[in-house]
Amino acid sequence: MKLNISRHSIILLIAIALLAAILIAVLSPPAEEPRELALNELVSMAKAGEILEIVVKGTTLEITT
Repeated sequence: MKLNISRHSIILLIAIALLAAILIAVLSPPAEEPRELALNELVSMAKAGEILEIVVKGTTLEITT
């Protein structure tokens, strides 16, 4: 009988973890799609202090705001 309680507890914990993962996935805000940015807009954002990081990948700049 004790084995059944342990098995039920494990199944319940797995079900709760799955439910929590589903809720987090559904309720979290969607990631922003990358967009192209004009150079003058980039400069304006940099002057305003809105840019946290710029990563150069080949001919592409990845900007984190």
